Amino acid sequence: MQRYIEQFGEDIDKLLKSNPPYNSSDEFEFDEETMIKFEESFFGDDGIPVGEFTKISMEHLPPPKLLTDKQISFIAKQLINLLQHYSFYPDFPEGLPDSIKYKTLREHWDKFKAPAIPFQLHYEFCEYDENKCPFPGFCSYCEEEKQDVDMFHELEKRDKLLKKILPTKDKPKDQSIS
Repeated sequence: MQRYIEQFGEDIDKLLKSNPPYNSSDEFEFDEETMIKFEESFFGDDGIPVGEFTKISMEHLPPPKLLTDKQISFIAKQLINLLQHYSFYPDFPEGLPDSIKYKTLREHWDKFKAPAIPFQLHYEFCEYDENKCPFPGFCSYCEEEKQDVDMFHELEKRDKLLKKILPTKDKPKDQSIS
């Protein structure tokens, strides 16, 4: 297995030296209309399947149970570098072990589609539902989201209160002293 891992690393190194499937010298004018068309096309299932242009199918990614921790870390880092080379950035929580990163990358490999233009695309695995958390014990996205929502509601309450007690153009400030 070690020889396979070494060869796999060499293959990825070659891919990292090659050009992405889009022409990176193309000039794109990122106005609002172009961005909307791009987002619609990408999320409408456009984009280039990673396995197609790398020639690395999920079958080439060994099951974690056949690998040592060191091999898993090596492959996970190589795959992340490769994806980033193609402007595709998988977002993982800080401190997530390489073993979980590799398992997740392997499970999603056939779903990954790199953008067809030189545009950074971030891929979140989180569904923002604590019950469906892909990284329990490592992910804080749901808690952060809950805090943001709570803060938004508190600011709304404060704004409503301020509107009641502060003068407006229609409602002059009471000048009487009681």
